[in-house]
Amino acid sequence: MTLQTSGGNSIVRHDAHYPLHTHQDGLSHDGLMRRLILPLVLAASFVVSPIAVAPMAQAADAVDPAAYAAEDARIATVLAKKLGNPRLGRDVVVNVTNLTAGTTVFSQDPNAPQRPASNMKVITAVTALSQLGPDYAFRTQVLTTADPTQIYLKGGGDPMLSTKSLENLAVDTAVGRDVTVPITVHVDASLFPAPTNAPGWTSGYTPYVVAPVRALARLYDYSKDTTSNAADVYIKKLRSLGFTVTRGEDVVTPADATLVAENAKHTVASAVRLMLLDSENNVAEALFRQVAVKRGLPADWAGSKQAAEDSLRELGVDPAGLAIYDGSGVSRRDRLTASALTQLIALTTVGDPARFAEMYAERSMPVSGQTGTLKAGYGRYVTKASKCAVGKVRAKTGTLFDTITLSGVTSSDDGAQRAFSIMVNKRPAKYSKLATRQAVDALVATITGCR
Repeated sequence: MTLQTSGGNSIVRHDAHYPLHTHQDGLSHDGLMRRLILPLVLAASFVVSPIAVAPMAQAADAVDPAAYAAEDARIATVLAKKLGNPRLGRDVVVNVTNLTAGTTVFSQDPNAPQRPASNMKVITAVTALSQLGPDYAFRTQVLTTADPTQIYLKGGGDPMLSTKSLENLAVDTAVGRDVTVPITVHVDASLFPAPTNAPGWTSGYTPYVVAPVRALARLYDYSKDTTSNAADVYIKKLRSLGFTVTRGEDVVTPADATLVAENAKHTVASAVRLMLLDSENNVAEALFRQVAVKRGLPADWAGSKQAAEDSLRELGVDPAGLAIYDGSGVSRRDRLTASALTQLIALTTVGDPARFAEMYAERSMPVSGQTGTLKAGYGRYVTKASKCAVGKVRAKTGTLFDTITLSGVTSSDDGAQRAFSIMVNKRPAKYSKLATRQAVDALVATITGCR
């Protein structure tokens, strides 16, 4: 294993008991990816508030890296020592970059491909925001033809679609209709192909950890037939309004159909925020498909993979060596590197912050000890070694049974922003997932300046 310190010195460790890897996400729904190459061009200074709100660029002179050299060296020394924590195991990768100074603080096998768990959602957020834009609205439609008794409920791949949304569509459908005339409702979910498991999804993951991906489904529906469930909500509401309704065939809506009602209230911004905050797997997989649709590719696993890779290329990220099999990180075949993730954090915070502002908006990327999957109620940033970093970290968590990951940005005590990625694979089974998460939190607390 090779360690790189802030002074540029390499340390080769032959101690078989020294940990090598780190991954993070505490619930049964999280994931990540594998390897990227993005040059850091960081001449300006950026600031994060004490409660870790979105980074804001300042028009400032170039920062002298020497101003942070002593603190970076201290952080590197402490990290090297803390990585000996047995709760991290032997397979930990780390990369820490001083974004303000544009220098590497510390790295341990940063280019080793690791299973990312829900850190894959960083990729999904970046590609969705860059390709679709934050204001892109998903459209769930009700249409009819010259025969008004035939109704088509057309899914638009809205990952935020709710029961209330479907009931409102039914109410709008009823406007001006004769309640005595029977209605046949057909469902069109053809925007996405018939669902299959992603490569690397185990049988035990579906539908309880991630549901089959369909273009018509409700938020938080982790069941086998999400489209039928959504259609049932719509039909039930029509019946409650006095209509006689028959469920028709699943078909593609006729080309000459006209719009009756539409829900277009949910945007990419709202989906990205929820996906990052709560590590919502179904939302991630819908966004993964939507990027493929936007790029004119098949909205299947292969097309979505290509769309993600092409999107990264356009952002200056070389996807060679990446392993992107889904959008949520549930796939056990997904691979990322710590260097790739810190490069993406750099891109979204100081490289092009306006474009990716939704990732760091309020109620988006979790804040240490305060929100989302990093809140204190999940045991995050509550230990003696980490509680000093409460409110100073915005990061994406990741968890599979053998994987704990955490990647994000810190608001450090010396005024610098530091990006980091820590991925633990082969988590020691003798310790709980929480014990490993808290060991990772202690590493990140060191990066913020905690002593």
